[in-house]
Amino acid sequence: MEEEPAPQEPEFNVEEAEWAPLPESDDDEAEWIAEAEWAPLPEDSEENPEVPVAPEAESGAEEPKEEIREIVLRSRTIKISVPATSRTLAAAAIPETFRPADLGDLPEKLRKELKMPQAEPYTVTRGGGSISIVCGICDRRFETLKGWRIHASRIHKQDGFCARCGHYLLLPPSFTTEQKTAAVELHALDWCPRACAVVMNERQVKRRRLNLAGREEDTHYLFVP
Repeated sequence: MEEEPAPQEPEFNVEEAEWAPLPESDDDEAEWIAEAEWAPLPEDSEENPEVPVAPEAESGAEEPKEEIREIVLRSRTIKISVPATSRTLAAAAIPETFRPADLGDLPEKLRKELKMPQAEPYTVTRGGGSISIVCGICDRRFETLKGWRIHASRIHKQDGFCARCGHYLLLPPSFTTEQKTAAVELHALDWCPRACAVVMNERQVKRRRLNLAGREEDTHYLFVP
């Protein structure tokens, strides 16, 4: 005899169960509970379907390699005394000999407004292992030549003396101290032959402006070698 196929249990439909009507009487409720208890549960694969997880994308860029760098922090400067050579000692011991500026490049009109000092602007004296710079105008002593230059540029310009070129300006005897000081300052700015490079550049700019303005006669007191 042929075997009859085993009866298959009805498949559980979740959607139909959600919309099925509730039992109206107690008998219907008991029958409904019994059917619900013996109803097949949904398989895990249907309730919680597996979601394939994409493998993490491999980064094409390699991680940078670590490097160790040494940073030197300089917090202070240490001075170390070293033996002085004979050349440095000689340079420090002998001050520069004062030489007035050469007036050969100045226009003749400007040269006539200057005169050489009758005495040396300063003299060097040695004694007791030290050197002193003695001002030739007021006999004041200084330890360094720089000190004399600062002194002469501040004090003796009141006498009409230019400490940079080493000449006196020929000024009227009636000029006051303020007038002599102003005349020396104008001389240093406009036509002193030993002016620094910055002052020389300013003279060139000033002369170019005067020429553009048609005031060539005002450029005669601007000396640019």
